[in-house]
Amino acid sequence: MQNFFTHLRTNIFRGIFAIIPVLLCVIALELLYHLIDKRILAFLNQYIDTKHIPGLGLLILLFILFLIGYIVTNVMGRRILKMFDRITARIPFIREIYLLTRQISDVLGKKGGDVYKKTVLVNYPNANQWSIAFLAGKVKDQTSGKDWYKVYIPMAHPVIGFVYLAEEKSLIDPGWSVQDGFKMVISLGLIVPKAENGFKAFPIQ
Repeated sequence: MQNFFTHLRTNIFRGIFAIIPVLLCVIALELLYHLIDKRILAFLNQYIDTKHIPGLGLLILLFILFLIGYIVTNVMGRRILKMFDRITARIPFIREIYLLTRQISDVLGKKGGDVYKKTVLVNYPNANQWSIAFLAGKVKDQTSGKDWYKVYIPMAHPVIGFVYLAEEKSLIDPGWSVQDGFKMVISLGLIVPKAENGFKAFPIQ
């Protein structure tokens, strides 16, 4: 009887874990539909009569974003942005927020979403422990000429974390891609990528 309940419990948990990804996809689609799709169609219905087609609002939003991206890459679009920059530069508080978000957007736009170069292990929080981090580049100390690597150490959620400057000797290359690192962080360590060639000293040429 005990084996039966153990078998029953095991399969119930397997069923739960199997359906979680499906439920998360359904929840994500529901949020997109209610928060974006329905609101865009409701806004358009104030001016034109649009048919209630699920997903139409998202398609319209993507098309608008495509047009904005296309326009700002042209000469006229860049002039409009520069004019907007001059206007916001004269408004206290708004200026700081706009400049910060503009700089972040410019970096993300130029890199095409490929912001981090690789996943690394950084010697943190002490000499006997290593944390997963994402390499964002390096800066040079103008006085000593020494290179410092910019690493982002995520916490329980990738959006929340710390930015550190680390020495080369404090980094290890596990041979994981950025996607592998994010999977390990998001899964709370349950998904561990393979280090096919073993952990290596940094940097890897």
